[in-house]
Amino acid sequence: MQKRYKGFTLIELMVTIAIMVIIAMMAAPSFMQQVRRIQLNNDAHEVIQLAIETRSEAIFRKQDRQIILTSSAGSAFKNWQPSENTNWVSSATPDAMTYNFFGYLIEDADCVILEHAKDNALRAVIRFNKNGSVIYDKTATSCA
Repeated sequence: MQKRYKGFTLIELMVTIAIMVIIAMMAAPSFMQQVRRIQLNNDAHEVIQLAIETRSEAIFRKQDRQIILTSSAGSAFKNWQPSENTNWVSSATPDAMTYNFFGYLIEDADCVILEHAKDNALRAVIRFNKNGSVIYDKTATSCA
């Protein structure tokens, strides 16, 4: 009488692992896209939070407060530096926004576009309105 062993053969295991690897390789680009979207979203929320904080500080201290979106800003101003994942484009010249003691922007309304450094198709449009409000438009691709 022959003994019957229960289990998988080496070939069955290798075929199963090969199929799993193929499926994982197909899912990797989608996963990277999601990671990049999250990185861009985090940087956009960081800019928005800084704008809200600066506006609140201007109202509380009853003094003008400014945000500068360059890495060369002095220590007297709030400074946002993009992460290594994000490039940004601003419609403002220079890339600064000043809130007065009423919480309004002194300059005209501004728009900032954040792009992921490794995927230019991923964009976040942030609009700074004259009344001091900040709008994060996830669907827009330009400031127009």
